[in-house]
Amino acid sequence: MPGRGPESYASEKITREMVSPFFKARGFDVRNDSFNSNEQGQTQTLEAKDPTRNSIRIRVKVCWQSRKATPDKRPGYACQLTGMIKDGDWEGAVKKYIERARNKQITHFAFIVREGRRLLMQRFCRFQNWRPFGVHREKHTAR
Repeated sequence: MPGRGPESYASEKITREMVSPFFKARGFDVRNDSFNSNEQGQTQTLEAKDPTRNSIRIRVKVCWQSRKATPDKRPGYACQLTGMIKDGDWEGAVKKYIERARNKQITHFAFIVREGRRLLMQRFCRFQNWRPFGVHREKHTAR
């Protein structure tokens, strides 16, 4: 699988720079943003107070368009939850990802996508009840 190119990292940087202002405009008091514009391919966590003044820690996942819109279908979006799959153990990798997020006291996940100059929130969800059940993956066969 080919690696990411400079355009991909540049696009991600633009998107991640937009995240704190996006949340602030929606009533969140962002106290800390882990994004560092000098690093590439990083995670991003926001420490904030939500609009009801609850303290939360948001892990931001940047999504990309995986399917173009057609007259019959809306566009599809995807993100990489984890890239560390050892010995094909997908379920184990997801369990470790969830464990790491819990250890970092993540309370919410924000799945976002950038379309031009605007961010869209694809999903904002509480993390407390996540568990790796029914992990599915496609089996690819050589043709």
